[in-house]
Amino acid sequence: TIHLLLHDLLQSQPPSSPQQLNSSFVADNSPMSGPRLALTHLSELMESDVQIHSSCHPIAHNLGRAAYQYFDGLGAAYDGMIGTEDAHLLRLCNAAYLHGVIEFRLRDVVDTNDIASAAREIEESVCDKLTNVATGPWEC
Repeated sequence: TIHLLLHDLLQSQPPSSPQQLNSSFVADNSPMSGPRLALTHLSELMESDVQIHSSCHPIAHNLGRAAYQYFDGLGAAYDGMIGTEDAHLLRLCNAAYLHGVIEFRLRDVVDTNDIASAAREIEESVCDKLTNVATGPWEC
């Protein structure tokens, strides 16, 4: 399953410029490629397979980690879904994909003095913009 979903995730190319990183990444790709495709596919698999449903949190977490590494940033890893009707995909499995991306963004902080700045970046660019989906305070 994870192999199939990683294949979906990697259907998009990482952004080639800083402008592309901060824009809606889906603009240069089909609406169903990369992270959006992988999360949609995971959602469908969860409906048809009880084992995938019961283990979706670690699967989605790993997809988020892989997306952050492959796409090299928050914006591209979220594939333009924040603030759109597809933002609900980021909440699959108790927001595990969202957490995986955030986890690896924070992992990249080299100087512990910069952790607060990185957390503010996440809050401003991700959490504050997830207003169109219900989230618990623990999710973002």
